[in-house]
Amino acid sequence: MSKQSSADVWSAFLIILFIALIGCQKQPPTAPDVTPATPETSQEPVQKLARDASEKIQLTLKNDAASTIEILGLDSHEIFPAPAFTFFTNALTTQLASLGIQKTPGVWKLKGDLSKQRGQVVFSFEIFKNGERISTDSVSVPDDERLQNTLAQFETPEKPHDHTVHKEMPVPTPLAELKEIPLDVAENCQGTENCSVLLLYSNALVERSWQNGTERTINLPITAAQRSRAPSGKILKIQEAFFIVSNQLATPAVFQRNLTQTSGQLPGHLPKPEPGLNTYALSEGRFYDFAEFGPNGLAVIDVTNRLHVADQGKLTSATEPVGGTICVAPPYIYTSSPSLPEKGQDSIQKFIYKDGLVRLEKSQNIEGSIYDIVITDLNQDRQNEMLVTVRNERGIFIEVQDPF
Repeated sequence: MSKQSSADVWSAFLIILFIALIGCQKQPPTAPDVTPATPETSQEPVQKLARDASEKIQLTLKNDAASTIEILGLDSHEIFPAPAFTFFTNALTTQLASLGIQKTPGVWKLKGDLSKQRGQVVFSFEIFKNGERISTDSVSVPDDERLQNTLAQFETPEKPHDHTVHKEMPVPTPLAELKEIPLDVAENCQGTENCSVLLLYSNALVERSWQNGTERTINLPITAAQRSRAPSGKILKIQEAFFIVSNQLATPAVFQRNLTQTSGQLPGHLPKPEPGLNTYALSEGRFYDFAEFGPNGLAVIDVTNRLHVADQGKLTSATEPVGGTICVAPPYIYTSSPSLPEKGQDSIQKFIYKDGLVRLEKSQNIEGSIYDIVITDLNQDRQNEMLVTVRNERGIFIEVQDPF
């Protein structure tokens, strides 16, 4: 059968399938807020100070092929509010990790402090090896209105205020350096302020604080009759529960928002993991990835690397091939690219679904290979972030950027 005739058969099948499903009564999930984030996120001055310092520290350690450093003491001298300085030190640790430098006791040690000099906030630091000072350096950012506005976000309010208009601390990038690639990444927000990141692995569900990196692990014993050498799995938020589907599990694991295990029935219109394979199946269809699209729709990437959207009884397909990762934020759909471009870069492809048609709007290169894309609002400032899980020559990271 030709590719064209195969596509026609699938189109007819999926149209019939989703027309039949339209009558199903289901609590519609809240559509993600796709308000674009401000372009300042990646250049926020506190993060910039941490990034610039980490790059200079890495250059010093690189000459000695060192990969660890112990942070002995950093002093704010009350130039930054305590929460802002904590954020700075965490960002410094994260940035160092992204450059291959771990915060670990050893022969290399770091001391530093903040000061104000000639209209700049300066972070001065010293690097020691075996007690001998090896390097003294500094980085700075303008002590301007933008910095003060950023620091004001960390100040403790004197009276109650409306959190719906309060901009919380920015989400750092990279958000995390990981030891292995997760099968899926999702956000878990309880209320308006308590958000965390969920990481699914073949044998565990990990909840990670985006603010301080602490983790809680829930083991997921392998129960599938046929184990897969290529595990696959997804975190599906259905109403107020998380359904964990995986080819390592005989049946889905279901958790409440507080990650207490419960029970539930996975809706029949969602694809299921295929035993022993890293794909998902729905009737005769096989897919690399999928996501719900609106109240009753579904967006899928089939095993021929084609993007299809079934919505309101209609099916449409993109003409461009895509990779194996999908993220839905109606009316937009983000995917990875079908092949790696030159120089070790992948790319995020942005499609728009409008008037029953899906078309490619733009794309953006990413350093490394993309394994997951998710739209979140971790700091609850009504401005979304895009979390991109990538593997590159430096390691495995969850990078944070503005949706585009």
